Amino acid sequence: MKGFSGYLSCDGFSNYNKLKDVIRCGYLAHIRRYWHDALPGKPKKSPDRTPAEIGFGYCNQLFELEKEYAGLDADTRKAKHLETEPAIWEAYWSWLETVDPAGGSRLAKAVTYAKNQKPYMENYLLDGRCSISNNIAENIARPYAVGRKNFLFHDTVKGARASSIIYSLVETAKLNNLNIYAYLETVLLYMPDYKNEPEAIEELMPWSDMIQQRGRIKSKS
Repeated sequence: MKGFSGYLSCDGFSNYNKLKDVIRCGYLAHIRRYWHDALPGKPKKSPDRTPAEIGFGYCNQLFELEKEYAGLDADTRKAKHLETEPAIWEAYWSWLETVDPAGGSRLAKAVTYAKNQKPYMENYLLDGRCSISNNIAENIARPYAVGRKNFLFHDTVKGARASSIIYSLVETAKLNNLNIYAYLETVLLYMPDYKNEPEAIEELMPWSDMIQQRGRIKSKS
């Protein structure tokens, strides 16, 4: 695809639509959260399921399939997606058109949010590397979001760039089971020595033998 940069899995923030050469993928976890918030708080006298329960059930059905495909390679995962999930989406969207909630209710918010996400929600089916939800990315970003009020120097581009670099190093250290303090200390200590030797910089990567020996967290026996 000419000029195509990649996929972006995100929530309903409309400014993401301004990005060029990017295919936006919807985020089922947020849709499910709206259905969850609309669930009845008290036991029902009727055995019939409420619209919120039905919508919530569709989301759970898709998430259960995602759990089954989690360990597959991208091509196999895409094939499984296309084999099992489009029919569920078709039934879901058709059912959604029949829901007529009272204005201003939690159910109305759930329906509106789901309909607004429809243009993007099935784009994950285009590539097996894409996920139906970006919970992993959000969980990684959560430490920054929780502490952002402390980072008052981020009112400049330089401050934001410095923060992004440090947080990228920290999260990469976590993924490689490293002691974060030991890793940052090693990088900052040895970085000046590698400044004029870009090829040798590989030794400071979190997966290198040197770094693994210096900073790997020992598993508990």
